[in-house]
Amino acid sequence: MGAVTFALAAVLARMGAPPWYGAIVGAYPGIFNAVSHDLAEPLAYALVALALLAWPRRLLLAAVLFGLAGVTRETTLVFPVVLGLWLVLKERRRRDGGLMLAISLLPYVALKAGLAAWLGSLGAPAQARLEPVPFLGLVRQWPWTDYE
Repeated sequence: MGAVTFALAAVLARMGAPPWYGAIVGAYPGIFNAVSHDLAEPLAYALVALALLAWPRRLLLAAVLFGLAGVTRETTLVFPVVLGLWLVLKERRRRDGGLMLAISLLPYVALKAGLAAWLGSLGAPAQARLEPVPFLGLVRQWPWTDYE
């Protein structure tokens, strides 16, 4: 909680916004609840906030922190993908963007490859299936019974 509060306050101060807004994250009851139940989200988003603090001056450190956050919680991989693509497409810094993408995504890909080699699965249940339309899985179960 302290790391994400500090990092967010420092990022906001660097952007010219009042750093006290960073305290909102530390005082948010959901963060306290997640920490007290030992969930991975506070650590993952603290790593993202620290990576954003390192960005753009320390690109390698930011990429490593994004990679650790991605292994902790895969939804955080949105941040380095967007920043890497921004570097490649908008800033025309292909080398830096490619480095950001490679270093950030490599730990997650290595984890999934290790799970596939060790357990024969990527970590998702075999019966899980992604639907192309949101909530289509719920619609297909209609009419619902009391059990569902």
